[in-house]
Amino acid sequence: MKISTVVSLIFLTMLFFACKGQEKKNMKVSVPEASSTGKQNKKEVPTDFDSYFVENQAKHQAPQTITRNILQDKKGRIWFAAYDGINHYEDGKFYNHTNLDGLRRYRAFSLMEDNEGKIWIGTVGAGLYIYDDRALEKNESPWTNLTTKDGLVHDVIGAILQDSNGNVWIGTGEGVSFYDGKSFKNYTKEDGLADGDINGIIEDKDGKIWIAARGEACYFDGTTFTKLNTPLDRSFVNARSIILDSRGNIWMGGNDGLWRYDGKKYVDFQTPFIGNLYEDSKGTIWVTQSVPGDIYRMSLQRYDMHNLYAPRPESTMVVEGDGQVFGVIEDSEGNIWFGHERGICKYDGLTFEYFKP
Repeated sequence: MKISTVVSLIFLTMLFFACKGQEKKNMKVSVPEASSTGKQNKKEVPTDFDSYFVENQAKHQAPQTITRNILQDKKGRIWFAAYDGINHYEDGKFYNHTNLDGLRRYRAFSLMEDNEGKIWIGTVGAGLYIYDDRALEKNESPWTNLTTKDGLVHDVIGAILQDSNGNVWIGTGEGVSFYDGKSFKNYTKEDGLADGDINGIIEDKDGKIWIAARGEACYFDGTTFTKLNTPLDRSFVNARSIILDSRGNIWMGGNDGLWRYDGKKYVDFQTPFIGNLYEDSKGTIWVTQSVPGDIYRMSLQRYDMHNLYAPRPESTMVVEGDGQVFGVIEDSEGNIWFGHERGICKYDGLTFEYFKP
């Protein structure tokens, strides 16, 4: 392995630890609480103030710092999990919920919409937030906060999945929590989980749960955890992202680059470090990839359908950032949104719109 590649991996690993860890304990701050109905009052909000949280006092401003993941819900709202908290975009306006709704000052990291339209947001230290806007009809808070006090195995949430049976799998910093809507069942390394620090979770077409982790990746058949190995009989280490595409293939990216698994064999795309993966409505696979020779930069690349199964698949460079590039989604109008170190960007295929103050 080249020295520059080793240095790049070391830097990215250090950055990710800063992204997902460390919080200050036993602090309280008095912040204005405001519900989405507009009512405000003062409330003593218990918070273990996340030392990496970036305070953004604006109530209607796009995220202005690292934006880890993005989601568009069934109502067309676009949600952002960022270092300055939880935000969404609707009818041309941003809503900074961390300030509007008096939420705890923690970085948001992962996102999921369940079958009922509830939005699940994983934080780095404050557990799960669940947003259910049906509560507003009763003039109640739409927010529920679930933590280790409620049964979660850990309060750092790296991934969330609702399976085909409606159960929710929550990947944390110390294992996986299975939630059936009433109670939690937790899985850790003591139960056979290959690694406890979870980055991604998917369900395959056969119902198996695949888990990407900082250590070794694995899958769970309901009884046994099985560690994944490459064709070289080497474990997948520090897998950062895992997705199931529309053809039933499993894609995984991380320290070992980009891989595809069709149920029988693995294909190595022989790329540098991969951060995030996404498939759009056309079957295009979008990846965030480190720039060779420059540890401070990542690029957004795409593999178009006609090139995905070529003998030597080649990607198209979309944009090369001057820092990290994170989560990617396609909205209902075909625009591509992606997170970066200073917020978010929307790409319509021709132009890039960066949302600055």
